[in-house]
Amino acid sequence: MVFRSSLYVLCAVLPVVLFLCMETVSTKEIQLVDSLNERAYDYRYRSLDSSFYAASQAYKQARFYRLGKAEACNNKAFCAFMRMDFDETERLYQEVRTLTRHELELLIADIGLMKIYQRTTENKEFYDRRNSALQRMKRIDEDKNLFVDRHEKIRLNYAYTEFFIVSVEYYYYLRQRPEALASLNALHSEDLRDADITQQLAYHYIKGASALCEGETPDAERLNEFNELYTVWNIAFQYQYPYFEGIGLLGVADLMIDHSGLLNIRYSHEIEQFGLPADSLLPLRLAQKALSLFQKYNDIYRIADAYVIAGKYLNVHERYAEALDMLTKALNCVNLHHQSYYVNGRDSLEILEPFIANDSVYAEGNWLGRKDVKTVPEWIARIRDQLSVSYAGLGMKIPSNYNRNIYLDILDYTRQDKELENRYLSLQQESKQLNILLWSVIGGIVLLFILLFISNNRAQIRNKKHIARLKRILDICGKITASVPLNVATKEEIIQSVLTAVSSDMEELFQSKFRLCIPNEENP
Repeated sequence: MVFRSSLYVLCAVLPVVLFLCMETVSTKEIQLVDSLNERAYDYRYRSLDSSFYAASQAYKQARFYRLGKAEACNNKAFCAFMRMDFDETERLYQEVRTLTRHELELLIADIGLMKIYQRTTENKEFYDRRNSALQRMKRIDEDKNLFVDRHEKIRLNYAYTEFFIVSVEYYYYLRQRPEALASLNALHSEDLRDADITQQLAYHYIKGASALCEGETPDAERLNEFNELYTVWNIAFQYQYPYFEGIGLLGVADLMIDHSGLLNIRYSHEIEQFGLPADSLLPLRLAQKALSLFQKYNDIYRIADAYVIAGKYLNVHERYAEALDMLTKALNCVNLHHQSYYVNGRDSLEILEPFIANDSVYAEGNWLGRKDVKTVPEWIARIRDQLSVSYAGLGMKIPSNYNRNIYLDILDYTRQDKELENRYLSLQQESKQLNILLWSVIGGIVLLFILLFISNNRAQIRNKKHIARLKRILDICGKITASVPLNVATKEEIIQSVLTAVSSDMEELFQSKFRLCIPNEENP
């Protein structure tokens, strides 16, 4: 019997023990996944392929280490974003929510979604994710001292710096300079100081490229912008970050197109460090050098940017035919992106061209109006703007107006500040919730009054019955007193007199036969 009981206990406990063993994350798994995630993070701006491979391996190896798997998911999403696979990026960031409740990784996922919606100009969605990120940051700030691990501190600093950098970029493209400057200044110095090199480079770049440098004069501002962009290139060159090398060179090239004289005088030594002849062709050569870096890094978005900067330089120097060729290549990058991710049947015919005669419905307009196509409006707008200049320089007014109209239409679309719309929808939702609450309270009050009314009526009816019964009893008592004759000889006569007087009343009152008797005194 004892043996059988022990066997039953063993059978009950064994599955639980096995389940707990299976769910326990081994130290080896944690170390492996963390090292792969660190490798993926380190290679983000060096090699997208290497970063994605390491992140994929971390995702695969994380069998029970769900936090590590969520981090790997965030790293994979970053690579997908840089490749402009926005649907896959969104899916991966959404998956993070199913893998962990860790606020830090969820915050990074929210910021990643902000980046998608900023680039694709989905303003309402951007603010939804931004508000969610702000709430998470508020909760993290309450327990910030808990993040003591070196890896967690790196992730924390990355999240905070990335949030403000993405916000700056968003406001910059909406031409809201005060808001962009406020977001830049909101970046805490300690977060920036403790951030890794790539985040510091991103900060310097956004500050210089977004014209957010302050100065006593416009020339002083331009010089400060050059200093920020040169810093990006110089540090990136030393640490071998081709992505930041490229955007630093592009930023300098763009600045030098309009301000080469000023910059050559003030920063001649720095300009020599690029290793290129410091002549009038320097901005074009810088753009070409950046193009080469982006082609190796495989960033189609920045490749198109390099063509646009080169086209802008050629337009300024009245080499319009060459500019048109460069800008057509930039437009082909947009087509390549669209064909890579959104071609299906009818869409295969929607190819952007520098000019289409008698085209009254622009393909860009169709793309912008669709939720299933995540294109980049400001990307196309920059190309169309320069194409308009190229055609105007060639004396081709109709193609110039064609591109100018597309540019203006996109500009109107992208500069719609949807924060008010988002606030309006939020207020609508809050108003709906308050109305539901209000009607619930009113309904509760009405129900309470009805219950009180019913209860009061019942109490009144009950009291009336009780009072009527008491009156009847008093009447019976009076009849009993009055029915007893003064000259009675026996008890039986008294009983008979009382019965005659009150028997019918008592039977009616108590709904039963009424009998009256005097107990035997010997047997009470």
